[in-house]
Amino acid sequence: MLKVLTWEIKNKGNKIMKKYENVDYIKGAQNLLDTFELKSNDGLVIMSAEANLDYSNILSKAAKDKGFKNILFILLPDALRPITKIPDILHNILDNSKAMIVSFDRHYEEIFTFMRPLSELCRKKRVRHVVTLEPSEKYFKEGIGANYMVVKEKTEKLKEIIKESENIEVISELGTNLKFEIYKDIAARTPFFDSGDYRNQAPEGELMTCPVEETFNGKLIVDGPITGMGKPPKEPTELEFKNGQIAKVKGNEDFIVKLLNKIQISDKRVKTLKGAWVGEFAIGTNEWAKLDYNLSNCEKVAGAIHIAFGKTCGASIGNFLGEDRGETFHIDNIATNCTITVNKKNGEKVIVVKSGKLLI
Repeated sequence: MLKVLTWEIKNKGNKIMKKYENVDYIKGAQNLLDTFELKSNDGLVIMSAEANLDYSNILSKAAKDKGFKNILFILLPDALRPITKIPDILHNILDNSKAMIVSFDRHYEEIFTFMRPLSELCRKKRVRHVVTLEPSEKYFKEGIGANYMVVKEKTEKLKEIIKESENIEVISELGTNLKFEIYKDIAARTPFFDSGDYRNQAPEGELMTCPVEETFNGKLIVDGPITGMGKPPKEPTELEFKNGQIAKVKGNEDFIVKLLNKIQISDKRVKTLKGAWVGEFAIGTNEWAKLDYNLSNCEKVAGAIHIAFGKTCGASIGNFLGEDRGETFHIDNIATNCTITVNKKNGEKVIVVKSGKLLI
């Protein structure tokens, strides 16, 4: 027997109210559901880990309130995790579905054995799907509750500037100082499913590309969260890159050891952070999203940047932006309060982010 635990809150009338009865949460969840463009009889799958039942209950209630009649809720219990293979029955379920929402707490070993293969399976079966890692109900009032047209417009305007770049410079008062060129492939990730796209995250909103590895040099001071590591230490982590590879690492030693241990869960070949290749450069474009300790949320915050090392970005959206070297880890690093200058091919300099504020 499954007992669903619900967090209770009090409204102004002092009435006890469950999370999935919160009007603001439901409104944000319906904002997300609208992006699927479903008809009432289309199949919708909501897959949840045990830790995320409250979040998934809100989605289920929102879907019911919108009149969807063909909803399947799948609970993956902790006893079955980590998941190292897509169950055969899920193939059959997706054959009869138009959309899927996945809400999971993060397990490193699942990213390349389950989450990315699931994205590819949904793409092949033309099932639109949204992933939220480490979800919080507050996101329904923040980044998920955003004005999606505004997020889309900002992201696309930023892309138009970035694609004209000769090179890009990133600096911060903490000491970040980077200069690099980028590949011509640039992904404007918006909350909408554009033609041919079948995967989004929630919240959504970022401009994503990959530096040309041999041009990427300088220091990155990471003062925000790092993938799967939760609250960052007081001492920022300093990554120094030379020709696209990490040459030096400084910071809280215990934290760095824990990060390395996490990476080794996914890729046992990794013995040190030194030598890891840069794999992504991205700028958040969602003005409604707010910083916390969840990387998947923070990378969407307008003006926040993240730079990844490990497997190149783009695999999850169907194309590689950069070189695929076979890594089975991808570690994003958030840096806040940066200033980003785009040096355009025509000689013009455009500041797109100033001290952490998006100027689009």
